[in-house]
Amino acid sequence: KMKTTQLCTAWSRTSE
Repeated sequence: KMKTTQLCTAWSRTSE
């Protein structure tokens, strides 16, 4: 579950 959260965060950062 934590891995998914980190992935979402990474995506959000890449979007910016």
